Amino acid sequence: MSLLQSLKSRLPSRNWCIFLGTTSTITGLAIYDKYHLRNVRKELDQKAAILANEPMQTWEVPRKVKVYVAPTHWARYWFKQYIKPVFDSAALDYEVVEPKVGGQIHHSVRDLIWAGKDEQRALPPGYRYEPNQYSALGNPLERPKYSADEGLIAVGPNAWREVLRGLKEGALAERPPPAAVTPVETTPNADSQNTDTPSDTPNDEATATPEPPLDLSEHNLPSFPLPQLGYITGRNQSGWTGFPRRVYGWFTERETAREIGEEALKVAFGRVREFDVDRDPILGSKDVYVNKEWSEEQKKSAESVEIPRTVGEKLYIYN
Repeated sequence: MSLLQSLKSRLPSRNWCIFLGTTSTITGLAIYDKYHLRNVRKELDQKAAILANEPMQTWEVPRKVKVYVAPTHWARYWFKQYIKPVFDSAALDYEVVEPKVGGQIHHSVRDLIWAGKDEQRALPPGYRYEPNQYSALGNPLERPKYSADEGLIAVGPNAWREVLRGLKEGALAERPPPAAVTPVETTPNADSQNTDTPSDTPNDEATATPEPPLDLSEHNLPSFPLPQLGYITGRNQSGWTGFPRRVYGWFTERETAREIGEEALKVAFGRVREFDVDRDPILGSKDVYVNKEWSEEQKKSAESVEIPRTVGEKLYIYN
């Protein structure tokens, strides 16, 4: 028996070669990605630690932002895996707002701007806004609800559009008065007058009228500065349509971590530029998703938003 025949007899079968080659390739790609993923996270941690190592006075507090996470599994996962570690390493204070359904972010941001207008009306005439880095040290019950120093961060394109829509309506419209309550009148009859049992429909039952449409006007623009904005990429990869992207992302997680981590670093360092009303509202438009089972209000929340230039002049975005 020749040497070649001897080696051939010791090799596994064709099917075993295919199996071992496939599993070895998949395992190698996964190990390669995880190795570089650790390096990417270490690099991002070192960049963010520059902010955490800056000395602060005992009366100073870290900068704070409010993070709006779209109500999807992937937005929540990406925040915990890629955004939160950067914010923690940078010692950045943040508040996470995660609604249950789409459309709630829009109302939350709008009410925040309206709260700022209400607080401004209560101030003495001639008051000028000045940033106060010590406001967080006071009594929590006495702190203002609105603070222009707290940036608004959107994770995902749907959350980004809701933030812009809420900001636009809050700036250009005033808070509507409470909805009128109309009591339901009941007609007494002979039987009800002769019995002591209460009526099935009490007289104080009320029905609330629907909220009237908002009157958007530039005359309603507030004099105080609007919050700084930030957009962080978030793609919805649920369902069969997102399956190929999930498979690809499993082998290239290092690229996702670097992309989102760099965007989170921009927020942490706080460098801003002027808001571009032509380009910034369409950030992440290719990743917008709409579920056919959503309500009309939820579908409307994912529609594109146009920001007037008068509002855009008061906005800044992290860059």
